[in-house]
Amino acid sequence: MSTERKGRAWKDKSLLLKTSFAPAFLPMLIILIFIMGLTMLIGMTNSRGIIDRPPLEVLRAEA
Repeated sequence: MSTERKGRAWKDKSLLLKTSFAPAFLPMLIILIFIMGLTMLIGMTNSRGIIDRPPLEVLRAEA
């Protein structure tokens, strides 16, 4: 959820419905940790071929 959407949700809840806005932090934290872990796993998997080769071989292949 973007910051703009959170602000809009808070405005709607506080001004129109006259209630307080209390987001659920635990689900957001779990999703954040999951996305970070998935990103690291994909990055490590994709760079595995580069790590297995010597640096000079990688540079020659790129040139």
